Amino acid sequence: MREIKFRVYSKLKKRMFQWEEIPSFVGLNALSDNVENEKYSSWMQYTGLKDDVNATEIFERDIVNRQVFDYGEKRIFVGEVKMFEGAWWIDNGKAAVPLWNENHLFEVIGNIYENPELLEQEVKG
Repeated sequence: MREIKFRVYSKLKKRMFQWEEIPSFVGLNALSDNVENEKYSSWMQYTGLKDDVNATEIFERDIVNRQVFDYGEKRIFVGEVKMFEGAWWIDNGKAAVPLWNENHLFEVIGNIYENPELLEQEVKG
């Protein structure tokens, strides 16, 4: 069974709070689905996957580097982890590829809140 957990980015504190820290950060009333809360924080769901390089847990809105070795040529795709039609994808605004593929190497290199500049990298290859 897949592990269900979240993390939250506080836009006021400009800090990421991990699953274990969330109860002390939000309080019970902030857990409601509420537009007002989105002005101050952003919730991200765990995908159930870890990256191939550091075994880092992959969350929604992480920025992931996907490496493919195709006929001896290394190709790199950098994008944001998003949910589309019930599946996790890596989206760079121009194209989207599935998050998981046994023939590709995935690495979490940041997230859209703390490292937005990483999304400016172009698709190579």
